[in-house]
Amino acid sequence: GGLDGVAAAYAVHCDPSLPVGRIATRTGPITSACDTIELEVAGPGGHTSRPHLTVDVIGALAAVADGLPGLLTRRLPAQAGATLVWGTVQAGDAANVIPQQGLLRGTLRIADRDAWAHAGDLVRELIEQLLAPYRAEYRVTYTPGVPPTVNEERAVAAVREGGAAALGPGAVLTAPQSSGAEDFALML
Repeated sequence: GGLDGVAAAYAVHCDPSLPVGRIATRTGPITSACDTIELEVAGPGGHTSRPHLTVDVIGALAAVADGLPGLLTRRLPAQAGATLVWGTVQAGDAANVIPQQGLLRGTLRIADRDAWAHAGDLVRELIEQLLAPYRAEYRVTYTPGVPPTVNEERAVAAVREGGAAALGPGAVLTAPQSSGAEDFALML
């Protein structure tokens, strides 16, 4: 109930790329959602001389790591601003052993609220398709983060007007849309 009765909310970030005395804002999406994807893959491991008796865990992870980002760009509108980047891949520790399990983790950032609302289901569907040829057991953990921050036109106009009055008309700039995430979106 902390926001009951609140008509508007504003947040300010310090941006070291802006010269002192300048402010920047934008109407519409200004930051992205940031969701976490974790994929665990498992199957019988074994010696690399008998790969037909194993599940290629590393191949399965590589198929998802390489294929999923591109498939998302074909299933989500370009203006959704979806960006999937992997930060962790772990599997095996010997050159001649096919591991029994592996892990892939990354973040999916999306600027569009509608696309974000359906992203988890889409990611699960595409991972299932990518892993089908590998016969691997797997578990996908999709953890939604904060939604995109979307600035309303009226609120941005108020900031621009106030900024121009306080700092001069040339002091108010248009901010680029950021792939960073911001928990202020939850307040909005």
